[in-house]
Amino acid sequence: MARIARGNSLLTDVSHAEVARDVEEIRDIDAALQRLAAGTYGVCARCEKSIHRPRLEAYPTAKRCLPCQKLHERSRLQTQAPTLEGLSGL
Repeated sequence: MARIARGNSLLTDVSHAEVARDVEEIRDIDAALQRLAAGTYGVCARCEKSIHRPRLEAYPTAKRCLPCQKLHERSRLQTQAPTLEGLSGL
């Protein structure tokens, strides 16, 4: 019975993760539409240079050019320590 409860908990966690991802995607789309309306779509939010067309074609909601995105991801990795929170039931 405990195994079923853990399985249901995992499914609930996965469902919450999917919803969170979907919400984030909708926010990204909305932000891209706002940039389009403001005339700033395709302009990097960090360096204000143009985001190359192939990047926008691959990732239409991109808010940073590729070099700035790489810097952003590197800085996030350095500031966020990984945790095993929530994995104790596995």
